[in-house]
Amino acid sequence: MKCTGKGGEVMGTGEITYSGNSSKGTMTILMPQANMKMTSNLSGKRIGKCK
Repeated sequence: MKCTGKGGEVMGTGEITYSGNSSKGTMTILMPQANMKMTSNLSGKRIGKCK
């Protein structure tokens, strides 16, 4: 993903792996104008049917 606006540019990548009733992944956001990189680790599990 890449977004450009008045404040500069933001780029992001991510990956999620599903395994049965659970998932794991990472999401990385880069903001070059601020010399910043942020990485989030994600995890989840199925907790039941949607209501």
